[in-house]
Amino acid sequence: MSPDRGDDELVSLRELARRTGVSEGTLRNWEKQHEPRLRINRRAPRSATSTIADLRAFCAAHPDLPGARKALVRLDSPAALMDVETLRWTLEAVIVAVRATMAAHIELADNTTTAHRAHATALTGALRGLDDALARIAPADGRTEA
Repeated sequence: MSPDRGDDELVSLRELARRTGVSEGTLRNWEKQHEPRLRINRRAPRSATSTIADLRAFCAAHPDLPGARKALVRLDSPAALMDVETLRWTLEAVIVAVRATMAAHIELADNTTTAHRAHATALTGALRGLDDALARIAPADGRTEA
């Protein structure tokens, strides 16, 4: 992630947890139990912060940790770049587009069904005409008409 996407911005552990799907407790454990450690800034009580860049560096150093893999996947997803309102708007636009596409497919299916029914009806009529012609040429009892 590049700096213009907020990698160096200080964010709370709660926000890091929300963005990555990794619990705040896990993030705190990463600060205490692993080398190299996750860098967490504690300037005031109950105000632990870190950066996406620091979290990325920690995850890259510990690829064997399932939570680290999960965090990187979540951070690299396009949804991680969007605020909630943008994500909601985007999803609503996708839903509208999918509904319109489905309506068009249903209409196309109806039109195709109607066209196929018309072709089948025409073929049925043509077959009746052929049956009638055949009946005039070779009656059912095997005699030909003069």
